Amino acid sequence: MSDRADVMPPSTSEGKAPEMQTTTLPAGVSRNASPFLHGGEAAAIAEVLPTGQYGHGPVTDRFEQALAHYLGVDDVVAVSSGTTALVIGLQAAGIGPGDQVIVPSLTFCASVQAIVAVGAAPRFIDVDPATLRVTSNGVLDVLTPNTRAVMPVLYGGRAVGLDSIRDVLDARGILLIEDAAHAFGFRAGTGMVGSTGALTCFSPSTPSRT
Repeated sequence: MSDRADVMPPSTSEGKAPEMQTTTLPAGVSRNASPFLHGGEAAAIAEVLPTGQYGHGPVTDRFEQALAHYLGVDDVVAVSSGTTALVIGLQAAGIGPGDQVIVPSLTFCASVQAIVAVGAAPRFIDVDPATLRVTSNGVLDVLTPNTRAVMPVLYGGRAVGLDSIRDVLDARGILLIEDAAHAFGFRAGTGMVGSTGALTCFSPSTPSRT
């Protein structure tokens, strides 16, 4: 692999084509990261390719069932990305224009993009600087009549416990939709992350804290 990457900068204000710039990677660096393969991936791909069903098929069904068993939940739906999961989760909850979704300001842009994509408005909340989690009191402080959901972000795999205010949220019809892109396979108390909220959205390819 080449240690050079060609970059085309924006056009000049005069509309002239710019000169190509070359960025050299640091010495000894050929790529960002390598996937960790367990050994059965090539055979699994070979099994699916002849079927022509690349989005959803029997292998997807088996994956969803196995994942539901692992998490201890009734149902899992596999989609193309964590962002897509957030969008579909909000849509499934009927959240749209005029609604507010509480989301921490410490997050990846996809959390906010998903909220905006369904026409809702993000209502930002600060995290506890000691834990990087939203807190129950912090959530209660920013509730409004338009709040329809709380989207805690499990930053770095840190489970967010909002059990102390679940009765308040339930009474107001406010759903808990977890952005758990960092937290696949992590535990929340005695259960798995993903077994406590109304909806939990994972992105297993996202690096997690270990």
